[in-house]
Amino acid sequence: MRQPVQRTSAFSKEEEIRLRVELARARQTIQQLKSETAFLKQQLTRQQQRQALGQAKILQPQSKPQTAQLSMPVRPLARSPHQKGSPQTRGSSGLDQSRPTNRTIEPRLLPPSAYPPALRRKRRLKRKARQPWRRLLSSLIAMVGLAVLIGTTVSLRPPTSHSPAPSTHIHANQPNPTAPPSAPPAAFVNGQLVYNVRQEPALRPSATLQGVVDSAVALAVQKGFKAEELSISLINLKTNEVADHQGSVMRYPASIAKFFWMVMAYAQVDQGIIVPDAAFTADMRAMVVVSDNDAASRILDRITQAESGQELAGEAFTAWFNKRMQVNEFFRQSGFTDLYVAQKNYPVHSIGMPRPSGRERQLKDDQNRPLRSLVSTNQAARLMYDIYNGLAVSKARSQEMVTLLKRDLHPEVWKQDPLNCVAGFLGEYLPPDTIFAGKIGYTTEARHEVAFVETPDHKTAYVLAVFGDSASYSRSGTILPEISRHVYNKMTATGVEQPPRPTTEPQVSPGNVL
Repeated sequence: MRQPVQRTSAFSKEEEIRLRVELARARQTIQQLKSETAFLKQQLTRQQQRQALGQAKILQPQSKPQTAQLSMPVRPLARSPHQKGSPQTRGSSGLDQSRPTNRTIEPRLLPPSAYPPALRRKRRLKRKARQPWRRLLSSLIAMVGLAVLIGTTVSLRPPTSHSPAPSTHIHANQPNPTAPPSAPPAAFVNGQLVYNVRQEPALRPSATLQGVVDSAVALAVQKGFKAEELSISLINLKTNEVADHQGSVMRYPASIAKFFWMVMAYAQVDQGIIVPDAAFTADMRAMVVVSDNDAASRILDRITQAESGQELAGEAFTAWFNKRMQVNEFFRQSGFTDLYVAQKNYPVHSIGMPRPSGRERQLKDDQNRPLRSLVSTNQAARLMYDIYNGLAVSKARSQEMVTLLKRDLHPEVWKQDPLNCVAGFLGEYLPPDTIFAGKIGYTTEARHEVAFVETPDHKTAYVLAVFGDSASYSRSGTILPEISRHVYNKMTATGVEQPPRPTTEPQVSPGNVL
């Protein structure tokens, strides 16, 4: 059964402002309805008074025009024992009212008993004739008010994956000249959930952007690193232009695989396949923020329903294998050709597995070689592009992923965390106020990161993925920060290479032996 979508803390500020505006409009509409209702009631009362006055004029004698405009029936005062002759009527002023007078008497409604029976029957029939219109008016007002209230309630619900929503970014400004499309709805192939963005983004190759990438590769070569061990992909979000160096080469992604597991996990949450609980939320944060292998192992088990354990045989292993491979098919069915992210990152201390063992060791290819995760920088950059345009899974889920991926680049903040993912990676040499989000991959044989970078004035925004696939890249705590700063200077037209700041070599995030 599909679970209802819960309102999250990542609900955007601009969405909250929009809802407040709609609520204010609804309240204004209700107030206008109340005013119109009061006006109609007032008009109805005046009409009744005019009708009553008209009927009273019919009863008024017309033989003495010099007398009062309306002659009100007055009860005779009790005769005083000191008065003689015929009884007289007297007002409060003591004037004799039995004689004609020219004083005008203010009109007032007659009591029902003052009218003849025939006229009273006629008035009752008129009132009955007006009652259906009154009921119709009351029903119309009630229906309009109910519709306004229902519309307000619906507008206050957070967006779900079934209602396409506008794109989301770290900031309110749109990074592209034209707004990107809304998040596609959930997609299924042969009954299996797949990544909802089925088509690759429409990006244009750029000679200018290619020059930036080539100069970054030249910088690495100048510092003694091999260009063939390096992959770079760069997307300019302001122009939708792209360039790369060996961007399609499949490399071992290390913990970049967790970046893909995060997206699949949120897709299952959005479809009600996974019901988030405290343990799931804690594991997602540990997996993405500090790249914890134990948390990542539990997330992979949950999204594939293929847990680690002892070796299996026959149909039991085939069923388990197919479940685990679904994490690959989730992305391959949407254009991530040859991507493989079904292998866990080791060591996994919580299950006593420093290296693959049991059924994890049975994951082998047709040549009986152990399967190894493979991702390209183009694939990692595409996924980051989708997330920051609000396309991955849905706008709301993309925003939740943004929250996990963001990093504070102020040294006084990240240096307090010995497991920080800033030192030695793409964010370290960037200006501290840069808007930054990324996912690292780090082993003794690799140093990778895919990141979103935006200047504080929002004039420059881009996605950068850099994979250094060798021990020399892994050992260097400066090469990725230098490449990142070089690209930043080129993208912002700074023109002057900034000297690197002193760096602190990052502690190895729970390392990977595969």
